[in-house]
Amino acid sequence: IAGFTYLSSKMEAEELIDLLNAVYTQIDQAAEYIGQIWKVETIGDCYIAVAGGPLECRDHATRAVTLGLCILDIADKISAIAQVPINLRVGIHSGSITVAGFGALMPRCLIFGKDPQIARVLEAAGEYNCVHVSEHTLAELESQPQLNARLHDQVEELVPCNMRSYTLPMAESLSWWRRVGAQFDGLLHFHRDLNRMSEVAREKEGEAPGMSYVRQLSTLSSSFSGSMGSSKTDSVFSEMKPLASPKPASPKPGGVSRGGGGR
Repeated sequence: IAGFTYLSSKMEAEELIDLLNAVYTQIDQAAEYIGQIWKVETIGDCYIAVAGGPLECRDHATRAVTLGLCILDIADKISAIAQVPINLRVGIHSGSITVAGFGALMPRCLIFGKDPQIARVLEAAGEYNCVHVSEHTLAELESQPQLNARLHDQVEELVPCNMRSYTLPMAESLSWWRRVGAQFDGLLHFHRDLNRMSEVAREKEGEAPGMSYVRQLSTLSSSFSGSMGSSKTDSVFSEMKPLASPKPASPKPGGVSRGGGGR
């Protein structure tokens, strides 16, 4: 997340937790609609997931890129609701991983290998509000029409691998995203509900600070499903009570900290 450290210094701890929880919860819901997405872990402002496996999943790249574009859309909508700028980078690579479990008390499963590291490099070198994919991932998507991929400048860390990478801007990928998203039950309904949430929050902007709605969005997320229409969304938001919390300051221009937002 761009300027995450700066935001952390300007927001109350509870507000920051509410913001991250709202983003992560919505990403979790999108991943559930897409299916065969394994959430590995969240580290601060970074969300790490794997598409496909352990069972065979031939369209793993499609699912990964669909989730990546969903993450950008979620950040854009919650940014509007919270009145806080949220800019993300997303890096995606297709390859093999090694999974291992650690510990007996609260055990954790972690991923290892060269390919997960390439995904981290792609995320760190990517442009904000774009999905940065390797040539291996793009090759998996060659049969997909309407996907506008732009060749990215050579990433220094990928030179030894002789690997090129490509940028998928959100604005130029909407038609592909909507067409592919229709394959996953409930995903487009989820997208429309999120759009309506941000619209209602904008309408109520003069009544209460945006963070109050983000706080309640985190608790309401479980009540939203793919079958829910905008009329029920309107009803839920009309009953939300202002929680009067201070509006956080916007980050200074160029205030970019460590990367995150889904690899």
